[in-house]
Amino acid sequence: MTTTLRWLFILLLLANGLFFAYGRFALPPSGEPLSFHPALNSDKLKPLGDLPAPAPALSNAAPATSLCLEWGALGDDKLPAARQALDNLRLPPSAMTLRRLEENTGNYWVYIPPLRSAEDAQKKLGEVRALGIEEGYILQGNASWKNAISLGVFSTEEGAKRQLATLQSKGVRSAVVGARKHDTGQTIIRIRQVDDKTMAEVVRLKLRFPNTTVKAVDCAQP
Repeated sequence: MTTTLRWLFILLLLANGLFFAYGRFALPPSGEPLSFHPALNSDKLKPLGDLPAPAPALSNAAPATSLCLEWGALGDDKLPAARQALDNLRLPPSAMTLRRLEENTGNYWVYIPPLRSAEDAQKKLGEVRALGIEEGYILQGNASWKNAISLGVFSTEEGAKRQLATLQSKGVRSAVVGARKHDTGQTIIRIRQVDDKTMAEVVRLKLRFPNTTVKAVDCAQP
């Protein structure tokens, strides 16, 4: 825009402003003042205070859902590097949880859930042996079931329940029945408190780990 055109544009703006101000404040109002007209049906007018209060508006908005990111599945050979990469993002300690992927084997087993340490598992197995029960062993290699005690594997749930009843009659109180699962050796990482920057960083990390996916899930979903 040349200097001449720029000044012409400014002058037009000033002229429009002056015209608006003159029409708004300088000219007298047209027509008769409202005070010259008598009030119509004045005897039927009610003070505003007598009017009923408006009904509250109904909200159809659904409650907000918190979203998490899930990244995986990561094999045991890739998991340490993936966790280190996430640690470099300086996420809060509570923002990351791990979930092992398992598959049902089609069998059922009677077991004592994982204990806190190998020493606790050995002590519990000794207590079982003292009750005259010879079957049973401590799981070692399986990450999800490490330090659990297996007390029998069965092809049907009914068979497992019969074994549980026998064990309970002998004094074993902590055993339970469940579907026997196989650890796939893969892990899903769930990330909470996700903002735009974290989401972009995780998607960028995914490119370094082929055959993995990143998806958004409801944080309340197990």
